[in-house]
Amino acid sequence: MENTLVAVGYDNDPNTKVSFREIKNAAIYELSDDNIQQIDNRTLPDVAAYPVPDGGGCAGRNDEYVNAIADVLHDCEYLLLKEVGAYPSRVLLRRGIQTLEQEGDIESLLIKIQQYLKARR
Repeated sequence: MENTLVAVGYDNDPNTKVSFREIKNAAIYELSDDNIQQIDNRTLPDVAAYPVPDGGGCAGRNDEYVNAIADVLHDCEYLLLKEVGAYPSRVLLRRGIQTLEQEGDIESLLIKIQQYLKARR
């Protein structure tokens, strides 16, 4: 398996997975055949910096904001969150980032992704 980068979204506590609208940071993990290692921690754009014209709407429907997140996570193949809507999932997928909705222990989830990637080759 090639090395694969997985972003795990969180707010201020890296041990707490969040929904897309709450994401502020991403821990970046590199997965290989026999190793899982955190290699980076990235601050994601603030949704307030991407106002929508009508002053309302949700973060997941804000194209500029979702694309700004994709820019920061451009080298990641997966984004792991507790919950993500269909629209941001589609936008991120077009940018090459697959979203995964999962809850549970981060290490266990990363091991499952690693096993999936090994089986896929």
